[in-house]
Amino acid sequence: MLRNALTPPFLWITIALILLISTIVYWKRSYIKSLLRRLILKEISFGLFKFEFSNEKESRRAHDMPNIERPISDSSLPSGPNVSEGEILMGSISSDSKLFTVTETYRTLVHMLRKGKCRLFIGGGISSEVGLPSLKMLESELRSDLEEIGYIIAKDMTFPDLSSMYAQSLGGRSALIERLEMEFFEGVRERLWRHGSYHWIPQIPTNLLGSIYTSNWDDLLERAFEDSGKTVRVIREDNDLPMIRSDISCIVKLYGDFNARESLIITSSDYQIVKQRIREGTAGSLWGHLADQLARFHFIFVGQSLVEPPLDTLFQRVNMRVGEDEIIAPFFVSPMSKEEINFVRRWVQVRPISASAEVFFRELVYSLGKMK
Repeated sequence: MLRNALTPPFLWITIALILLISTIVYWKRSYIKSLLRRLILKEISFGLFKFEFSNEKESRRAHDMPNIERPISDSSLPSGPNVSEGEILMGSISSDSKLFTVTETYRTLVHMLRKGKCRLFIGGGISSEVGLPSLKMLESELRSDLEEIGYIIAKDMTFPDLSSMYAQSLGGRSALIERLEMEFFEGVRERLWRHGSYHWIPQIPTNLLGSIYTSNWDDLLERAFEDSGKTVRVIREDNDLPMIRSDISCIVKLYGDFNARESLIITSSDYQIVKQRIREGTAGSLWGHLADQLARFHFIFVGQSLVEPPLDTLFQRVNMRVGEDEIIAPFFVSPMSKEEINFVRRWVQVRPISASAEVFFRELVYSLGKMK
């Protein structure tokens, strides 16, 4: 057998197979690296001996997500005590916190939501909270791929610039999108839309919330609504705006999504085009629709940076349109210390609420009387 394997025909076949496998590994190295990073080694057994390993991601998630036994709702519901109006918002919620502290800012939010005067804007924070990659993690992956082929990347290079460089150097826009999709595949495989904030958002009555606006490319929110038995309509292009209805849950994907690749806003040129359109006038566009809603409703921003382009440009446009004294200060939900809350209150035109996304939405559902 060994003698036959060493004959010229078999030797050439062996060499050809080695070259083929090496080529596949090289071209798919990013996918293989990503796949290996997701493999979780929990234990190794040697007969009677067992060595266990902790899952760092789950440990970090458990630390970030407090164990809430019973949320305290607002004064209109019998459960839970109230706090003095002078207390600083909700304070910092630590990993061992059992309570969600209700304050005047939160009561105002619930009151306005019950009157149908709120709109929700969710960002990547609620997806990274359940395990999808954050923007920083995506930047790290793109930077690593570019450095592998010899580029020296500045530490302060932003995601849009990294995306543009990746597209120019590693196969174009399609290759860039496929690389990003690879990082989000885990969300579909593990059914992450059944966890975290995604479990609670569909329980908020449609007639109270209206459309939901998002900067997320993933479809976890749509899947969460469908999983809960609700009809959902995705608005991702300007031509889709007439399809928005008050009796159906509509998700406005301002940055596009993976199900319509041409709609994605990912490279620096994409961001520049949108910013230019906002400056020139946004009537009839998704961003024009959002500008109109920002001027009329109390927005609740969860898991979303307010200084992220092109959202920052839109805020400037709305300020110029309605005036700083007339603009409706949005609610801003994020884990914050008391010092950070005081800073935000003093220098930024928002109403801060300190909580993780899941804790906030869970309490909100209870406060609206949708206990399940």
